[in-house]
Amino acid sequence: MKYHDGVLARPGAAALGLSTTAGLALLALVGGSVLASARDAVPQDRTDPQDVARTNEPVLDRTPKVHTARDARALGVGAYVADGTGTALDGTEVSWRRGAGERGTVVVLTSLTCPLCKKFAPAVARAEKRFTKDGFGFVHVGVSGLDTADALREHAAHQGLEGLVLSDADGALAEAFDAEMTTEVFVVDATGTLRYRGALSDQYGLGYALDAPRHSYLDDALTALIAGEEPSVVATSAPGCIVERAVVAEAGAASAEPVTYARHVSRLVQNTCLECHRTGGVAPFALESYEDVARRASMLLAVVEDGTMPPWFAARSHGSTDGDGTGSTFSNDRSLLPHEVEQLRAWVAAGKPEGDASELPAPRTFDVNGWELGEPDAVYALPEAFEVPAEGRVRYQYTAVPTGLERDRWVSGIEVRPGAVEVVHHVLVWAVPAEAFRDGLFVDWDRIDERRGFFAAWAPGAGPVLYPEGQAKFLPAGSVMMFEVHYTPNGRVTSDRSSIGVHFADDGPDWKPDHVVRVVGISNRGIEIPAGADAHAEHSSGVVARRMKIESFLPHMHLRGKSFRYELEGPDGTRRTLLEVPAYDFNWQLRYELARPLEVAPSSVLRIAGVFDNSRNNPANPDPGTQVGWGLQTEDEMLIGFVEYVLVDEDLALPADEPLILTFDPRTTDQLRGLAASNDGEVPRDRLRARFHPAFDLLDRDGDGRLDTDELPLLRPE
Repeated sequence: MKYHDGVLARPGAAALGLSTTAGLALLALVGGSVLASARDAVPQDRTDPQDVARTNEPVLDRTPKVHTARDARALGVGAYVADGTGTALDGTEVSWRRGAGERGTVVVLTSLTCPLCKKFAPAVARAEKRFTKDGFGFVHVGVSGLDTADALREHAAHQGLEGLVLSDADGALAEAFDAEMTTEVFVVDATGTLRYRGALSDQYGLGYALDAPRHSYLDDALTALIAGEEPSVVATSAPGCIVERAVVAEAGAASAEPVTYARHVSRLVQNTCLECHRTGGVAPFALESYEDVARRASMLLAVVEDGTMPPWFAARSHGSTDGDGTGSTFSNDRSLLPHEVEQLRAWVAAGKPEGDASELPAPRTFDVNGWELGEPDAVYALPEAFEVPAEGRVRYQYTAVPTGLERDRWVSGIEVRPGAVEVVHHVLVWAVPAEAFRDGLFVDWDRIDERRGFFAAWAPGAGPVLYPEGQAKFLPAGSVMMFEVHYTPNGRVTSDRSSIGVHFADDGPDWKPDHVVRVVGISNRGIEIPAGADAHAEHSSGVVARRMKIESFLPHMHLRGKSFRYELEGPDGTRRTLLEVPAYDFNWQLRYELARPLEVAPSSVLRIAGVFDNSRNNPANPDPGTQVGWGLQTEDEMLIGFVEYVLVDEDLALPADEPLILTFDPRTTDQLRGLAASNDGEVPRDRLRARFHPAFDLLDRDGDGRLDTDELPLLRPE
């Protein structure tokens, strides 16, 4: 690992504002691969949000689809698994827990008449033989209700199964596990917590078979648990036959069980709060014990009910893939599920019972001194600690840190680490060329123009970024990491020395990624927010120049920001909302990661719109009596819609920082419409300044030197 110190960048008078280049600026977006059609019979490793939603009927997935963490909780992952009994081969009623091992239990569903169960049977036997030695007991449950004891006995003998075999003729076990498909497997740890559910692997599905699995979900989950780690995938859909429920739970039956801290609330807190609310976390207090939670229970319920916590601000109207608020469009959706809110409410109303300590989940551990992605290949840190005063306001701090790279590198993982999380509001990092400095001073401030995107970012609640295999971000030789750090004093003098760790994907100068990760921001530097205005709207647009896949969004405003929206207008003129943040909060600079990357066609238009509250009713407003425009500092304002993307058909000949969405603010759009009105509805290339020609050429698909409304849809009247 290499560790780099830096030099302070001390801007001169001209450094207080970036140049306001009018006209065509460029936007970029980040993505991953879109799922192929189920008919393609290719196993997938990304989830389709339309398939995730919990409905009354299970969905017949041809291939396993990975669920987001939030959707996994809707499927019971992280919750306590209730007891249930089945009929053993000797005819006695036996609890599934009878087959538990020291580390936990793997419950495997099967049906002797299901073709996919038959295909997976040898792999199940291999998994049992391998992981029984590591302390996991295996329980095999026949869920069809039609398999006789003799048939199940013969099946077990033929496959060499040694675990407990149960028949679930009355459906009690299917009910206990909320089972859906006959090939599902469930991993329950020694505390009774469900740690994984879903497919054994992706080797077989409806209409396809592979020589070997591409993803061995059960093996990977068990291997992680043995190592004391969280499985990287905690839930998938499973192919197979639908489990016909013999027992139908009455409405409200699940909530009739008394809610306790040990069995329910501890797991809720562990799954949704502990990432921040722990010793060494970014939150102001820990929620690691019954005492921690019980003594704050009323406040916890209040912030959950008003949507303040957990921090997640996307509107459910479009962020949910179903009608009951369980499925989500976003893979990092932190919001609580409806039944989780009800669970917390019921616990508080019942007097916060602690419950049986033997039902507590295994403690979740964090390495407060380590890196979440493991030891980085290189670390770039502030050259010296910055002393944050106890009170007052601290202007943004800019610091340059040379990388010392002698050749171009491709980066697969990025982790920004604030040195003092209690006072760091956010960190943005740009990779700029050494030519941006003169006599040790940073002089080319256009290099950290937010519209160009950023190399890395951190804000409370944000984690490290690990790009999918084959994707990487470009880091040129000789780059300098320019840190922008926003500090918020907390009543005590504090020192901070933030840093960024990077993981290199390339193993030599000839390595190239399949897709280059690109980031850019759609912005409007011409915003003017009148004094006292309580709902002033501003907007901007970006036109897509190449077919791409969007992976995530990051809206950015300052203290007067009230709401934010991303919309997509297709080439046919149809519009839909991609992200709406109805209650924007400057304190939470969240990245909204799409569960399924969104493919976007050329000539599509990404529109961003923000509403600002510059009135006295905004308690965060530093000066309601002042008209506010664009600026770097907190008391100024911004309107930026950051987007991450990759190209569908990567062209490595393009510069990695080539913006492939052209940003048009309202003023530029009006100017181009006026130019088109006097030129038969088209924009001629020779009527634009030379600095706009590269952007023009990206949009001029037919190469005729003129942009029409098909190439530049913004020329159409609103």
